[in-house]
This record gives sequence, C-alpha cells and structure tokens, in this order.
Amino acid sequence: MTTNSTDPFTKLPQDVIFQILTKVPTQSLLHLRCIDFKVVEILYDCDRDSDLMPRAFVYALKIGSWRSIDLVVPCYMPKNWSSSVFVNGIVHWLAYKRPEFNSLPNCIMGFDVVEEGFKLIELPPNLGTNCRELRLSPLVDEKSLALFVSYRENVGETWEVWLMNDYGKIESWSRKYVVVLEQVFIPLKIVNCGEILAAISDEKLVLIDVEKEEIKDLAICGLPLSFYTAGYIPSLALLDVGDQLVQ
Repeated sequence: MTTNSTDPFTKLPQDVIFQILTKVPTQSLLHLRCIDFKVVEILYDCDRDSDLMPRAFVYALKIGSWRSIDLVVPCYMPKNWSSSVFVNGIVHWLAYKRPEFNSLPNCIMGFDVVEEGFKLIELPPNLGTNCRELRLSPLVDEKSLALFVSYRENVGETWEVWLMNDYGKIESWSRKYVVVLEQVFIPLKIVNCGEILAAISDEKLVLIDVEKEEIKDLAICGLPLSFYTAGYIPSLALLDVGDQLVQ
C-alpha cells in the first residue's frame, strides 16, 4: 500500500492486480454504501471426492489486507472463469450445488458486498434437460436478474430469455422472449426494454430489438475470441473520500 500520506491515491497490491488480470474467480466491486473497494476471492478444490470445503476471502481497500470470511460457501464455481452480475448490492455467479464441473451450472450464488454473506438462488424450475449454455445478465433497471438459455437442438441460433420479475423469488421467473437468428450469436446484456446487446459469429456487436424483430449493427468489429462485458453505473462517490481515491 502507498505510505505517503500526501499521495491522493491508494494502489492495490500487485498480487491483487495479478489475480484479477489472470481471471481467477475474483470479483472487484465498488461498495457504494460505505465507499469502499473490495475484492472477493473464492477458493475450492476441483476434486469432487475432496473433503475440503470452499473458502472465501475479502480484500477491502480501507483495511488494506486480506481476511477470511468465517461462513460456509454454499456453492461451487465453474472451473473456467465466470462472469458476474451486480444487482442490489449483491454480486451473482452461475454456480453448482455440488462439485460437478462437467455439467451446466444448476444454481446462482450471490455474495452480499455490504453484509459479506452468501445466498443461493434457484434457476427457473422448468428449463428442461437439454440446455447447452446459460448466461446471466442484470435487468434493465439493475434491480433483478435475467437468464439467457440455449438448447442443444439449435446451438447458438436460438436463445430463450428468462426474467426474475421479483428478485430472489423463484416463482417469479418467467420466459419473456425467444430470440432466433439465422447465424450463431451470443447474448451479452439486456440494455433496453426488448433490446439485447449481442455478439454475432463474424465478430461484430449488434443490438437486437426482439419486439420489432430488427438488428442494428453497432459498427464495432474485430472482437477477440474471448472478451467480457460488464455493466457500468456512473458515480461521484469516490470524490468524497479524499485520500481514499482509487488509482
């Protein structure tokens, strides 16, 4: 940490930056309610026969050190890096109830940044057994969750869009749209009512208007094979914390 009291910036330690950049299951979050910046790390054994339980650690910028969370982590994370969705002060990941990493995730795990506690959210109960891929997204108002579902019989060309209309209540899941294109595409995020940001097979970003059945080319081409999208909420909160500005 920077020790010069006249320096208006505080730097994250190199090992923290390294973990973020190498895409381990580590999520960095701005905790607006107490103006802090946190990194959450979940460690687990990928051996399904192991007796080792997952453990969680938090790095808080105000404290400047790692600490263990003395709570049971209810789920297991995918082997590959998993994107997150930040809703209602809680970061969400697709996860497993048991270490069955060769199948699709079967639940959603949440971590409350304020209370530093975990929660488990069930997926829609009637998804079927032939799902091929699941992707998580926030709703337009950032107050609840959406789930994109692709099935094996029409790989990548058809996605269902499920909305959790009342956050945290499994009975509020409803299938809102079925999006069908003539080419493979990946839905990334719901950006407006009835509009979905997506990447199509020739490495372009498009905006799909589901209700009007229109596709708008956003003139962004040459996407890398692997990339990540994240929601951004403008905030002036950091301007109030003086020496605690984050570089």
